[in-house]
Amino acid sequence: MENIEYSGYWWLPSDPDEKIAGTLTYTNDEGIKLQLIGSFLNSYTAGKIPTNIPVILGIVHREIITLCNSINSHSRRSSPGFASQEYTSELALIGRHFTNPDELLFNKARVRYSYLYDWADLPLINREPDLINLDWNKERELRFTYTAPEDIEAKTTHGKFSVIYGCSEAGKCGSIDLKQFVSLMIQPNEELSLKDFRSKFIHPLNNFLTFATDRTNSI
Repeated sequence: MENIEYSGYWWLPSDPDEKIAGTLTYTNDEGIKLQLIGSFLNSYTAGKIPTNIPVILGIVHREIITLCNSINSHSRRSSPGFASQEYTSELALIGRHFTNPDELLFNKARVRYSYLYDWADLPLINREPDLINLDWNKERELRFTYTAPEDIEAKTTHGKFSVIYGCSEAGKCGSIDLKQFVSLMIQPNEELSLKDFRSKFIHPLNNFLTFATDRTNSI
């Protein structure tokens, strides 16, 4: 998954008027992190922040975000200066606000496993003419052709599963960067909580792909 960064305001459902500026980041190495310029300490009358905060709500440019199961990994208060905090979150839901984790029910999930592309057999990107035989004294045009495979769909007694192919292009004036990707769409027969979705589908399929590709997969 590509890295993301969102700057905005964040608050607890129990104290919506106490909004704190901060930046949400995601990287494959560090996961989901929220860095606050301020502290949620004022939102707790006991003066002590719990180790795990079930829900943090946020608003950034053109998006609303819900963070689930956030652990306070670092806090700092200096004088003179200001307080700051860092949280590591299990899940970031972009596009909806939820105040109760029990409200979270999902009817589908699109998952990119780290080595799904090995099992799914991605097609080659064709070059015309071949670079090995390219003679710039004669050739003035080089063509790249990508044809996405048809999506694969299977229906079972547990739901519908689809292998979805695609590509992204981030070319610049002096270069071409075309990346293929493949993801798995999981659509169970009923809405499930995140916990049930993981235990019934996401983790078992991760284990299957680890076996099928002979490499440890992750999301």
